[in-house]
Amino acid sequence: MALLGLCGLVAAGSGCAAAKGAFATVGFFGYEANEVAREHDVAFEQACQATREALVDLGFHEPAEEECDPTRMRFIVEDVAVDVARHAGSAVRVEVRIGRFESQDGQRLALLISEEIAYLLESSN
Repeated sequence: MALLGLCGLVAAGSGCAAAKGAFATVGFFGYEANEVAREHDVAFEQACQATREALVDLGFHEPAEEECDPTRMRFIVEDVAVDVARHAGSAVRVEVRIGRFESQDGQRLALLISEEIAYLLESSN
């Protein structure tokens, strides 16, 4: 009986992980632990500027910038990392990660930063 319950939990967990993965790749934005990823239809440089402004507007120090390559930029401040990456067409993906351990505070902060970036991008158009 216990083995059957364990198999049921594993099967249920697998389905949830598959559904979560499918949502994150197809949807407008997705969650993973203390991470929020969102795609925007804006210029790469515009998304980088909005990311920098959002972090400062929310009270963080000026973020350190690390150019990974001409199509991807990483902003790091305290335990926050934001990756901005150019994708096909005019899509830009912004991924916000907080810390290393999952927490409600980390999830809340990741969503707050992501929403501030989206707000700045929308208000600039």
